[in-house]
Amino acid sequence: MKPLKDIDSSHRSLLLKAFCICFPLLALLGYSWLGTKGIWIAAAVCVFVAFGAVALAGRIGGAAGGLYGGRRPNWNVAEQYAADLSRARVQKMTRNYIEALHTIESILNEQPGLNEAWLLKAQVLAEGFGHKLEAKNCLVRIFQTEPKHTQLYQWSATLYKEFIGAGKKDS
Repeated sequence: MKPLKDIDSSHRSLLLKAFCICFPLLALLGYSWLGTKGIWIAAAVCVFVAFGAVALAGRIGGAAGGLYGGRRPNWNVAEQYAADLSRARVQKMTRNYIEALHTIESILNEQPGLNEAWLLKAQVLAEGFGHKLEAKNCLVRIFQTEPKHTQLYQWSATLYKEFIGAGKKDS
């Protein structure tokens, strides 16, 4: 169950509604058996009943949602960050390299193992800032974790070869 400070207003209203439904009946029973002491006991019991009712309703709702709406999609990490990567690609294409680098850095802060972001960072560093040594370091990181048969590895290798070729031409 969520801590009270993390419960949103809709959950608070459901708790209050469950309490208000439960309390009058239990307070009446408690008063008839124990007097005013019974009202306090009824209030304490109603708090637990309200939490239990809301938790049970959440479980039932989640199960019904799973039955009728299907399960949550099982997205991989790259799919979860696809929108952010797309935004960074657009920023790179529009030559907004600083914003692209900020976007990529925020992705890598959350998912440092996302090799697509490392490749994009290498491209931005090389194209936008001329930092080919830092870009090579990004590509080396990809080589260490990405399987050699993947397209991403091949793209990284091609870019790395371009950097090496450009380095020889510059000398």
